[in-house]
Amino acid sequence: MYTEPDSACGHDYALHFGTTDGYTVVRHDNSHEDRGVYDEHLCNRRYTRTDFIGMNEIVDRFYEAKNLYVRWKGIAGKAP
Repeated sequence: MYTEPDSACGHDYALHFGTTDGYTVVRHDNSHEDRGVYDEHLCNRRYTRTDFIGMNEIVDRFYEAKNLYVRWKGIAGKAP
């Protein structure tokens, strides 16, 4: 996770969890914030929103999606 307090929402962030073959399981970023868009990528699909839901909510959603994928795939171990 990368976050830096230097953007309109107060954070410049990118959270990414994917596979070694390039499949994006979940990703949250505000790389298009200058256009008023916050991105959420789930299973290689991109969803956008125009409101900033807050870093706590973003981190919670990120880990929820990551942990669901880990359980679904039966991957041993679980990163915090």
